[in-house]
Amino acid sequence: MFGIAASKLSVIKNGIGSEKKYGQEEARTLILKKIDQELKFDKSTIWLGSIAELTKNKGLEFGLEAIRQLANQNLYWFIVGEGDLEEKLKIQTRELQIEERVHFLGYLENASAYLKAFDVYLLPSITESLGYTLLEAGLAKIPVVASSVGGIPEIIDNKKTGLLVEPKNPEALANAITYILENREVAKELEERLYQKVLTEFTLSSMLEKTLTCYIKTL
Repeated sequence: MFGIAASKLSVIKNGIGSEKKYGQEEARTLILKKIDQELKFDKSTIWLGSIAELTKNKGLEFGLEAIRQLANQNLYWFIVGEGDLEEKLKIQTRELQIEERVHFLGYLENASAYLKAFDVYLLPSITESLGYTLLEAGLAKIPVVASSVGGIPEIIDNKKTGLLVEPKNPEALANAITYILENREVAKELEERLYQKVLTEFTLSSMLEKTLTCYIKTL
């Protein structure tokens, strides 16, 4: 199409390095310090997390609908990020009467360091080039529920390294989250396989090596 021979094309997957992460207790303590209201948590409390720009592409409004369907569970959703839709999403939480269950944390420096606070990682995007935060969730060993769009299936192989659902489907999101919570052994297998996949296919060293090889070939 662009006059480039297929033999001259190379696919180089994004790479991710190993960064410092807080332990679960420390991460949760730091997150709770950012929340104004007093929350009562116990060992049964489920922490759902997302790191995302608050934009249309991330499909967060469908995640909010899913949380409404899970209102009978002791579950809270913590969203890290900023964006143009913040106020609109906050209004939606009030309209759905889930404002006590959803917390917008805004910008957090080195946000991936807080990932171990979460029991499940959610990415309900309606379009996505790759989903870099899924690589970070993989290194943190968190089970993932995500939309089957864009490059996400390159990372999440449905029922092998996480659960994929069709986009814009709150019921499917709620069902997938429920499945993760009710099948902890399966969730452990999913997170372990995602961890191993990230380590073998998406390392920073591999990306740099393949990039350097491509440049050398052109010399």
